Amino acid sequence: MKEVSMTEQERQEVLQYEEGLIDEIKKENNIGGLDGLFAASKDVESKIYPITVSRNGTDFFTFDVVPLPIKEFDRLEKMNQVFEEKKGLRKMVDFKTENFLAMIIFEATTSEHKKEFWSSPEVKKRFGTIGYQTVIKVLKAGEIEEIASYIERISGRDNDLKLGETLKN
Repeated sequence: MKEVSMTEQERQEVLQYEEGLIDEIKKENNIGGLDGLFAASKDVESKIYPITVSRNGTDFFTFDVVPLPIKEFDRLEKMNQVFEEKKGLRKMVDFKTENFLAMIIFEATTSEHKKEFWSSPEVKKRFGTIGYQTVIKVLKAGEIEEIASYIERISGRDNDLKLGETLKN
């Protein structure tokens, strides 16, 4: 390969051209650098997802949910673990799955719709429930599971991230 000498100006022009190509490649591959980071943050903070409860072709009501942070899932998980203590040892013996899933739905519901549906004084008067208990009272088991699973997906818990290659020892 033959070496070609360049002036400083030519070298700068080549560098600018290459940087332009790199920027185009980044755009084509959706690599956004800090702009991408900030956009992803904004995307997490501002997304609201409507959920319509339908049965046999009839839409009963629609409520909005937002993604939950992982610490909220952890908190709800801990709240629904049942422990037994024997001889100073603490052992988990049960997990209240129905409550856990209903709490995910309740906590992910926008504050406006929490008040309107799950924590309404009218609901408390009619059903004798409030919060996640209303979720259990109103929704069928399969609906609770499906909606909670959807909330996990929009929160990124079932997300297929493009992580690249893992190095092996």
